[in-house]
Amino acid sequence: MVRYVEIAHAIQGRLRLRVPALRRREAEVTAAARVLAALPGVVEVRGHPFTGSFLVLYDERHLDAERIGEALREAIGASAVVRRGERPRSPRPKGPAPPSAVGKAMALAFRDLNHDLLAATEGSIDLGALLTLAFATFGAGEVVAMRKLPVPPWFNFAWWGFQGFMALEGEALSRVDGETDTQPEESDKTTN
Repeated sequence: MVRYVEIAHAIQGRLRLRVPALRRREAEVTAAARVLAALPGVVEVRGHPFTGSFLVLYDERHLDAERIGEALREAIGASAVVRRGERPRSPRPKGPAPPSAVGKAMALAFRDLNHDLLAATEGSIDLGALLTLAFATFGAGEVVAMRKLPVPPWFNFAWWGFQGFMALEGEALSRVDGETDTQPEESDKTTN
């Protein structure tokens, strides 16, 4: 079960937090209540193991609801603090999504077709080059036959825009998530 802290109710100086994963876990609720009680500004904490909830009375001059929620999240190793009615987002797995069964079958079929084409032409042409030449030839044939350059439909422009964006920005987008997890280089660290 994913652990998350829900801010169930908050008014001045009074906060109710719920952790569904702590229902009927008396030892964990008691330990988490001790952590909350140790926060400066907390007046009283009541942990309820049956429901996995906490009632926190606190002095607003020294503490706020968000900090209390974060302290509980850290104490129990929860993934997020959410408001009532919200659900935490599932953590997004690292790396690319696995291919679907149909996608995998198509990729394997095209790979085999490309391999056969390369073998038949002794490495002179592959499937990508052949398709590019075929589409260019058909396009030129249409322009010659109609004696005018037709305007492509809107969805072609959308597709070309998407393909151009992915070709130019795909690598940068794939590194966006990883940049926040990187550690400084050894040369950047301060030595004593």
